Amino acid sequence: MRVHQRLKPGRAITLRFRAVLNANLAIGTRVTNTGTVAVQNPAPFASLNVGAATLNESPAGIAQLDPGQSVVFSWTYTALAAGPLQWTVTALGTDANALWTVSGTATGGFTVIAAAALSSTPTVVPAVPSIGQLVRYRLTVMNVGGVTANAVTPFGWITAGSGLTPVSSPVNPLTLSPLGSTVFEWTYTAIAATPTNLTATAYGTDANIGGLLATAASRHLSATELGLLALLEPILGPIWVWALMGEHPGATALAGGAIVLSAVIVNEAVALRRARRVSPPAGVPPLA
Repeated sequence: MRVHQRLKPGRAITLRFRAVLNANLAIGTRVTNTGTVAVQNPAPFASLNVGAATLNESPAGIAQLDPGQSVVFSWTYTALAAGPLQWTVTALGTDANALWTVSGTATGGFTVIAAAALSSTPTVVPAVPSIGQLVRYRLTVMNVGGVTANAVTPFGWITAGSGLTPVSSPVNPLTLSPLGSTVFEWTYTAIAATPTNLTATAYGTDANIGGLLATAASRHLSATELGLLALLEPILGPIWVWALMGEHPGATALAGGAIVLSAVIVNEAVALRRARRVSPPAGVPPLA
């Protein structure tokens, strides 16, 4: 006399609704003995039908599954590409009485999404400021991944040179949705004709797996020669009038102009000497 016997795996389930690219993920299936005879040595097998993933760990079988009992088998994988993943899971065992093979099959899967990732683009306005002018350093940060980036926080500093003094900086962390972007802005005042490097970074965390995110960018700010040369305009004005129209500026005006011109020349010479000594410190990202 034969007793009807079969295994019934449930639909494959996951520990996450959406898996993240390059993160460990798990699939599992519950296998139930729906017959009236024990199943000996039930063993699970999983095959990946759709998508790309590397198997990290697979479950071992058990000695026996009694009637009405269930067991959960789990596998861990690492997804290699974004997109759908689909598995077929099979459980095989032996009927304890008739010694024939019994089996059950289930199919399931989910979608793999790219983890959050930050990219940045720096801009400086104006690129060649005059002394005393306000300089705006802007860092455009974009989340190029498929997961929300939490607590995106900016940091900015001067990595080389002494031509700027800080005025204001952004402080509030932000949340960036996938493909979302924002602009962080620092302001400085130009105080010297010295080439200056500005660097900014932004840090955040992946909303799904909590991984640290980071992006960095630098800009090189040219020395303010144009601003200094603009100071010569009020000095050269009377000289042009004297040369073209014959109007004498007077000894006092000439003396004052000579003093200002000398100061500009000395300042330029000092700036050039400093510029030769400026070099970015080790570890500064390449200038954009």
